[in-house]
Amino acid sequence: MAWRAAAVGLLFVDASCALAPPSGRHGAICARPRAARVAPRMSGPAGPADAERRALPAEASRERMNARLAMLGSAIMFGAYAPAIKEVYLQPGPPTAAALSCARGLMIALPLVPMLWERDVDGAPVVNSRCLRTAAELAVYSFALTTLLNLGLVQGGSATKAAFLLQAAVIFTPCLSLAAREPVEPRTWAGAAMALVGVGLIALDEGGVGSAAAAGALLRLEPADLLFLGTAASWAAIIFRLGQFARSDELAAKTLHIQAAKNAMLALAFGAWLGLDLLCSGAGLSAQWPGAGSPLVWGYVAASALFGGFLGDLLQAIGGKAMPAAEANVILTSEPLWAAALTALFLHERLGVGVYAGGGLLIGAGIVATVGLPSFFSLPSADGGAKDEAALVASDRAGCADESPPPGARFPPRARAWKAGQKGGRRSQQH
Repeated sequence: MAWRAAAVGLLFVDASCALAPPSGRHGAICARPRAARVAPRMSGPAGPADAERRALPAEASRERMNARLAMLGSAIMFGAYAPAIKEVYLQPGPPTAAALSCARGLMIALPLVPMLWERDVDGAPVVNSRCLRTAAELAVYSFALTTLLNLGLVQGGSATKAAFLLQAAVIFTPCLSLAAREPVEPRTWAGAAMALVGVGLIALDEGGVGSAAAAGALLRLEPADLLFLGTAASWAAIIFRLGQFARSDELAAKTLHIQAAKNAMLALAFGAWLGLDLLCSGAGLSAQWPGAGSPLVWGYVAASALFGGFLGDLLQAIGGKAMPAAEANVILTSEPLWAAALTALFLHERLGVGVYAGGGLLIGAGIVATVGLPSFFSLPSADGGAKDEAALVASDRAGCADESPPPGARFPPRARAWKAGQKGGRRSQQH
């Protein structure tokens, strides 16, 4: 059905699209295709195995390049989210954070609602009580993330700084693991230390000029920036709990249904927030969004859902099928750079050197926490690319153990068969 097809991509940007062990912001799930496997080396002159060995990497290289382009497109789409929301608040009669969150939450949740009534082959509801508890917990963290981000932008916070400071989740994630008495790798602590220095540089910078909404404000760690750090803490909680939920085969198999339930709960929570605002203010709904009649504003809201939700997740899913998870996350860490470029282009923000230096450290922290310092300087082998290839070669060799040549043989059986075929072909041509 059409809604089902749309549901695959229309997942909320502020939560991972899959309940697999996430590494990095979006927790890409990556499987290596069979075509990417490398044929075992053989001794002796070139033969069909050499041609096969050359053909498979060429095919894998094209597939990997397409995957990288898709993942890069995903990073650009996600980077457009904060500038689009910021643009909403720069229009005349901007909405309150509650009104904007409610409108966007409904856009995300409605296409997924029919999934909540699906049943399995035994007639039992797919979304059982355990799925609902998981969705409720994720909804709490996502509610905090979205609310703090929107409140920070309402207060005039920079969309670029919001994108950079979200990378500070690298600081909070190992702390949560430590509190849960789970082991933390040294590379994770190294990334956290780099991220802490990056946040400090952003806080100390005073060399830029504020955005159109907050021109002339000093670029230091202001209340809006503290809200953005709260957003990073919420995102760290999502990453941490997703990693724990991924250990359950049942939850991992019902990823999309859990996301549908979570988004429905989020829409209800945002609606309750808007209703509470209406009761406390005593004003009408029009006071919550004076400029709601502007098609341009609704276009920006829809763009934040389309780019950050549909296209971003769709491209991430396409790219994640043909590349290692760590390499995917290295590409996804470029998201703040695209956010900064789009913000400078459309919002004309001009920030100080300290903000960009701190942002660069935060991006580097995400890479180090994902692949470690050695791989930081050799990105093509992120996620142990060389080890992957070696393991695949070993597995291919093991799979061909029954074809191993006798001692002293120069070619493996397949090569000998090919040569015999060539000789037979020449004989038949002579006759």
